[in-house]
Amino acid sequence: MRNSLLIIIIVLLGGCFPINKTIQPETRVLVTDVNGNPLHGAEVNLYSVANPYSRLENHVIGYTTESGSVRFGEIDEWRIESFVIHGMDIIHWDTCVSKEGYKTEVVEWQNIWEVGGNVSLVMQKGESVPCEPPGIVSEKL
Repeated sequence: MRNSLLIIIIVLLGGCFPINKTIQPETRVLVTDVNGNPLHGAEVNLYSVANPYSRLENHVIGYTTESGSVRFGEIDEWRIESFVIHGMDIIHWDTCVSKEGYKTEVVEWQNIWEVGGNVSLVMQKGESVPCEPPGIVSEKL
């Protein structure tokens, strides 16, 4: 008991704490053209980016079904973080969608929870470029 109390005190004084952080929330992405028609076979990239330092935490790729949608499951991870400056990761999500014959669409710094896990993207006819990790994508588009 005494050792457990000592460990708790050391952890609290050090400002460290365990946290179950959502690296990737459960997400549904719906991709349509400008007329509202679902786009089948669009490549959807979901990037999980941790700040500070814009570190890529996770990257998944999915392809839209005939209904124009793709789903990504939630990924959680236990971590040790601290109360000191730059000791906690703030995670945001970037989405990039590409399809031959359509302009590549990028949504950066998205809080997927604010939209209830549902992301809708409308693609316009144009040149498609491959999706790249955040920080590179926005420079090319």
